[in-house]
Amino acid sequence: MPTAPSAPRRAAADRCPGALQVHPAADGGLARVRVPGGVLSLTQWDALRAFGPIELTSRANVQIRGVSDTGPLAERLASVGLLPSETHERVRNIVASPLGGAQAVVTALDQALCAAPDLAALSGRFLFAVDVDRDVAGLGADVTVLLGADRLLLAGVDSGLRVAADQAVAASIAAARCFLAEREAQASAAWRLSDLDDGSARVARRLSDVLGLPHQADVRGAGDSVGPPVLLGVLGSAIGVGAPLGRLTVAQMQVIGRVARDEIIVTPWRGVVLPGIPAADAPAIVTTLDAAGLVTDPTSAWATATACTGLPGCAKSRADVRGDASRALSLLADGGSAVHFAGCERRCGRPAGAHVDVLATDDGYRVDGGDVRVEELAATVAAARRGSE
Repeated sequence: MPTAPSAPRRAAADRCPGALQVHPAADGGLARVRVPGGVLSLTQWDALRAFGPIELTSRANVQIRGVSDTGPLAERLASVGLLPSETHERVRNIVASPLGGAQAVVTALDQALCAAPDLAALSGRFLFAVDVDRDVAGLGADVTVLLGADRLLLAGVDSGLRVAADQAVAASIAAARCFLAEREAQASAAWRLSDLDDGSARVARRLSDVLGLPHQADVRGAGDSVGPPVLLGVLGSAIGVGAPLGRLTVAQMQVIGRVARDEIIVTPWRGVVLPGIPAADAPAIVTTLDAAGLVTDPTSAWATATACTGLPGCAKSRADVRGDASRALSLLADGGSAVHFAGCERRCGRPAGAHVDVLATDDGYRVDGGDVRVEELAATVAAARRGSE
C-alpha cells in the first residue's frame, strides 16, 4: 500500500498541553481542552466562557491562555463533563464531520479510549477522525474511519482494510494499540503514526492480523472529493459561524450562547456550527452574529484566513501577527484562497491544504516569498489570494 510522507523523527518528550498540563507561553499558561467531536452543551459553553477569550484549534479543541492555576480550571471542567479522565485527558483527540451525525461513534470511541489504561501512553498529538461527509478525512488523522464507505485510513492513507460502521470503534482502538506496538518495535519516541518508518504500512499489517481482516486489492487514497467544507451562514437547519483568526472574545461567546439551541459544535476549521435553528429564525440570528464581529459570509476576507498567536503571546514571533492580519483583512472587501499569517518559520496553525503564506520578518512580512512592508500587506495579500484561486 502507499505510505504517507515521513515527518521528522521525535527525540524530545511530548509536551502537548492539556487542561492539567499547561504550556508556559509568553502571556502565561496555555491550556488545551479536548472536545471529542467538537460537541459542547450550552452548560459546557458557558463554563468555557468564564475562562475566555478562547481560541479554536484545527482539531476542534479549545485553548485558554493566561492560566496561572490549573486547579480552578480543572474543577470547573470536571463539573460539566469536560474532564472525564485525568489520565487520558490529553489523548482524547477525536475530530468528526460536524453535520454528519457521527457523534454516537465519537462518544463510544471516547469512552473506549478512556477505559484503556495502555492508551494513556499515546501522545497528545495522536488524532482520531470519524468521517461521514468526506471532510475530516482530509486532515490526515492517525486513524480515520470513513463511515458509509467502510474504509480505514492510517495517517491519511487507505489501509486496505474494510471496516463496517459497527466495527469502527474497536478498529480505531486496535489501530492505536498497533501504533504503540510498532513504536516499541522501532525503539521510537514517535508522537504520530507518520513519525514511524513506513508507519502506515507496518501498522496496517499489524492491524490486519489483530482484526483478522484481509487487505483489499483496490487500495485508494484518502477519499473521493475530500476537502474542508464551507460551514458559514445558513446550512439547512443549522448556522455556521467563523471565529475571526480562530479567536472568540467573551462577548462573542455570550452572543453565540444566547442564539444557540441545544448544543454548539466546534469545527476543525476554527468555527462553530449551531444546529437546530428554525428557518424562520435564521436571518435574524445571522444578523446578530454579524453585528458581534463573527464570520457568516463565505466570501468574507476573514472566511479562510488563519494566524498563529504572534506577539505578545509567543516569544518566538517577530510581530504582532494577529494585529497586523486583522488590520490587513479589515481593508479587504472579499476573500479568496486560504491565507495563513505566521510570526516565525514554525508557522504554527497553518492549514493543511494550499494557501498563501505570510511570514513575519525583521523588516515586515514575506508573502509567498516576496518581501513587503507592513503598510503594503493588505494589497499584497489580496493580490496573492486572487492569484492562487
